[in-house]
Amino acid sequence: AVAAAVAAAASAAATVPPLTVSLACPADITMGHPFTLGLTCRNATPLPQPLTLQVTDANGFVFAGARSFSVTVASWAAADLRYQLVAISSGELLLPELVITAPRFGALLRPPRESRQVYVRPHAA
Repeated sequence: AVAAAVAAAASAAATVPPLTVSLACPADITMGHPFTLGLTCRNATPLPQPLTLQVTDANGFVFAGARSFSVTVASWAAADLRYQLVAISSGELLLPELVITAPRFGALLRPPRESRQVYVRPHAA
């Protein structure tokens, strides 16, 4: 019985979170040049997960795409979303703030500031 309890505890510790969100952007960003900001939402549950995404702050950037939209991530799948951005300032900037609402979990997901920090090089003349 103790071995089963230990095995169950080890299994629970190794479980995958039901919903994960990750950001991806190029390491090299230059002011005035377009680049892609990628967002991947992974659903590790047997149910489709409806999500609402909002861009709430895009200071220093212009971008193409809706500021707010909904997507449903299929069970055991991922949804890849892309924004085209152009930095209009140089220096240390924060990528646009994204707020993801997952109503089935009653959760609000916000990538942390640290994951949104980038350095934008000035435009070379």
